[in-house]
Amino acid sequence: MHTRVYTLRGPMFEGKAKKLNAKTLSGEITILDHHQPLVSVLAKNGLVWLEAEDGVRHEYLAPSGFLHMNGANELTVFLD
Repeated sequence: MHTRVYTLRGPMFEGKAKKLNAKTLSGEITILDHHQPLVSVLAKNGLVWLEAEDGVRHEYLAPSGFLHMNGANELTVFLD
């Protein structure tokens, strides 16, 4: 899935990801390729990590933020 991670400082990641794991207000979730469309608020100071297509793991601390998975297999994460 095409994945973008943005912070107030600018883009942190843009590329293909195999999966993304995040702590949300509803609990911990894992988003895989072709996940159903979703908008979710991230838990305060939770960990967000993704596994890129090349197998490299990227980790981000999320002071706050949200994620959006659209119907075109694109995932966008906004971190404050």
